[in-house]
Amino acid sequence: MSISNSKTKLLLDFGGTDLKIATSQGNEPGSIKRVNVSTLLLKKADVRFYESRALISLFEENIAPILDSGDIGSVYIATQMGCGYAYSESETEAVTDAEILSWQSMSGEQQLKRLSLEMRHAAGNDLQFGSPIFTLSNLAQKYSIGNVGTRRVDTLGGLIANWILGYKTAIRHSTDAFSLGGYSSSSEFERLEMCLELKLPEVTLGVDSLGFSSRWPHAEVFAPVGDQQASLLGISLASNELAVNVGTGGQLVMLLDDEHSIIEDCQIRPYFGGNWITTKTHLPAGRSVAYYYCLWRDRFDGDFSEFLALSEGAENFKSSRTLVIDFAKLSNTRKSKNAAEALLSGKREDLPRALALGMGRCYAETYSKFFRNQGTITRLVFAGGLGTGFLGFRRTLADLLQLEVREVNLEETTMSGLAKLSDFNFRA
Repeated sequence: MSISNSKTKLLLDFGGTDLKIATSQGNEPGSIKRVNVSTLLLKKADVRFYESRALISLFEENIAPILDSGDIGSVYIATQMGCGYAYSESETEAVTDAEILSWQSMSGEQQLKRLSLEMRHAAGNDLQFGSPIFTLSNLAQKYSIGNVGTRRVDTLGGLIANWILGYKTAIRHSTDAFSLGGYSSSSEFERLEMCLELKLPEVTLGVDSLGFSSRWPHAEVFAPVGDQQASLLGISLASNELAVNVGTGGQLVMLLDDEHSIIEDCQIRPYFGGNWITTKTHLPAGRSVAYYYCLWRDRFDGDFSEFLALSEGAENFKSSRTLVIDFAKLSNTRKSKNAAEALLSGKREDLPRALALGMGRCYAETYSKFFRNQGTITRLVFAGGLGTGFLGFRRTLADLLQLEVREVNLEETTMSGLAKLSDFNFRA
């Protein structure tokens, strides 16, 4: 083991669109480099995946030179939910040629059907069709990856950590292990592993050191974490706050003291320090905003910042003199596309602003319908690129929910959360 005297941290955030890279010597990241990774996501039948060789080449080009400098003392990693891969423990290399499956894969339905209802609930969360463990179980059995005793699955964060370390580790923080689709320490979990014919990572509640790199002995690698949880840490989410995360996807999040708390239609996910969060997922966000913005741009020839600026006038929603379009029933279907294009064919001078205002109102009303205040929430806090920039949406949602807004002046909340990890010893 090597001991580093450097206080410089390397921060890595692998998201759905970009790999973000920064260094830090405090609790905020320095300048952030973005490397597009969306083009690396491939599709074969019903499986979406990254090729590990392509990812390793990306790491060698963009991360290795920073580690080669000898200035890095510690490495902190966050990754998107739901990416994993399978390998055989008999392999000696730290990184395999396995495909890194995305959460967007929809395979392994038979594996889920084989589980009893009790086993599903004993897995740390409600197991769902499309979770990586089912797709990986299906593929591992189909292509005979290893044997039943040596097949193991790992996370995307684990792949990055093992590449830097130069050897395999199987310990993963709960927020990272969760992204595979299920984890637990109960006896039922062993039955789950037997049913899937896979060995899942060993779960830790602390952001523990995984060891020092054999290639870069000065660099100590810490257990990867989930990007959602790192983002919440970045904004310092409090127990009386509702986090509204609007990026590529949309979520509503609250802190919980008890993993057994039940909130309808929400997922219970692990957080730091043995705490939990409840998350309402699959809310409209960046993907659908981009769709409607493209329609707006094709008609009015304005950039995205102008589109968002026009959505700021929440106070005009009640004005009878302002045309406001209701997008509530529009979605990415042929019928709704025709309806939206018909709206865009109008000639009223206030139509560009009306469309932007209508978008903000529609999103705010949609999000407000899923919030059930149990008497503990007094404040909103927004995260994500659209969460901080979509002012019309923010103002309207705060008005609908009758909650104050705490401003967060951070461009990259996930990277800020990573920078804070070493300053907080998050353990159970």
